[in-house]
Amino acid sequence: MLTFKVSVPARTARGQYLGGIAAESAAKPGSRIVGSNGKAKARAIIVEQVTVGVAVTVGQLSKLTTRLRIPGVLGAIEGPVVRLNIQLENTGQTFAKGTGKASCTAAHKQHTYTVLADTVLPHDHALIAVNAPGLPEGETLPCKIRINYGRNQTVRWAGLVTVPAPPSSHIAHTGHGAYSVVPNGGIPTWAIVLISIGVLILGGIGVLLFRLR
Repeated sequence: MLTFKVSVPARTARGQYLGGIAAESAAKPGSRIVGSNGKAKARAIIVEQVTVGVAVTVGQLSKLTTRLRIPGVLGAIEGPVVRLNIQLENTGQTFAKGTGKASCTAAHKQHTYTVLADTVLPHDHALIAVNAPGLPEGETLPCKIRINYGRNQTVRWAGLVTVPAPPSSHIAHTGHGAYSVVPNGGIPTWAIVLISIGVLILGGIGVLLFRLR
């Protein structure tokens, strides 16, 4: 059992603050075997530590302001998934989190997604990633965001979001320690023809040199 005391310095501005208490054994732990391969063994010293978050409220909580703001929304592609990255700022004095909806219109059809915003500290910001399957790539779409938080409060945003176009190529493993940039959709026919002609020319040159020896 550990006890601790929190002292707030004089003239600290009203608001909520986050601190932490970390504890570990004063005795240095010994090493232990964590893996082996034949005669080889791997040893490690594992330090067990406990960390506890401590929230401190300075002032009367009911009189502190709770306020979220959405500066903007960006479209992104993570692998095969289209995402909406919502920029969220906490401009109030208290911790704040919320839930809501994001909706975008594409080809006269509305797509709606759930938004989950975890706790954002006062005067801090976060990037809320929302998977948005069904949105077309390479287009600019009208979108709306609504997040409910705090004491029946709501933050809204509306504007145009551009979803990036898919990459035109990808890196493929073509041999031991070798990688090549390959166009998406495979190698074009014209490229295959040029490669084949180049191979034939090199082969012909090789045969000619062999005969001239």
